[in-house]
Amino acid sequence: MVADSYGHSQLVGITPTNECLVLEVTALTEMLPFHFNLEVKPVSSTETLIPEIVSKELLSGPRAIIIPPSTSLRSLNPDSIEGRSTLHHHIKLFHENYVEYAHKVYIELEQHGDYVKTIIENQLNRVKEVEQSLLKVRNNEKGIEDRIAHAFKVYELLEQRLQNFKALPASNKKPLSKAERQFDADLDRISDQELDALKSSMEALDARLKRYVSSSPDGSSITARQAPGRRKDYLTDSQVSKLKSSLDLLSSFNIENTRKVRLIEDRLSRQHK
Repeated sequence: MVADSYGHSQLVGITPTNECLVLEVTALTEMLPFHFNLEVKPVSSTETLIPEIVSKELLSGPRAIIIPPSTSLRSLNPDSIEGRSTLHHHIKLFHENYVEYAHKVYIELEQHGDYVKTIIENQLNRVKEVEQSLLKVRNNEKGIEDRIAHAFKVYELLEQRLQNFKALPASNKKPLSKAERQFDADLDRISDQELDALKSSMEALDARLKRYVSSSPDGSSITARQAPGRRKDYLTDSQVSKLKSSLDLLSSFNIENTRKVRLIEDRLSRQHK
């Protein structure tokens, strides 16, 4: 019986009718499983885990035969009984140690070829899988680049919106200075006290102007007016025209003051907001 480390064996037998019978048993050509021992060496070790392909028994070589030196071997006759016995003994030793070892090595190498073929096929399959993965990545590369470009555009838009937000008056509001606080107090005082008085004075002047314009006759050369406690005075046309121009100027002042009052009110409303 001759066997190797992969379970391949050959049984040689002789039948009673002196016929030779050879029975060969072969194993599957699957890859041997790897057994990792994490406690022996770290992952960063430079040594590579190599599965055992040739048995250690065969790697150690054939068993050495120690034959004692003898000077009588040369004087033996091969045809003699003693010579044939010695020759048969040495042939038997040679067969047991070298022929059987060579046969085992041959079987190991033959099965090693099938094993290497299986490894190559598995590696080729892995290479095909890697190529398919690379092809898939290349196909998705355009989509990834588009997504990255879109992300950059969104980032630029958000940055521009942030800059616009920083430029808003309310976003960078600072505390008022001493002069600004004094001006704010003056505006509050005008709004509370003097603004109402100014409005009433302007309304009174406006009413007096309207009454004067409506009561004065058009085309008259002389207009009579009398102040309380004084004598009657007569106004000429030039004086009347001068008075009208003064009233027009006062009306324009009234309009300008009204506009300023509205501006002050708007400023106050914005300050309070």
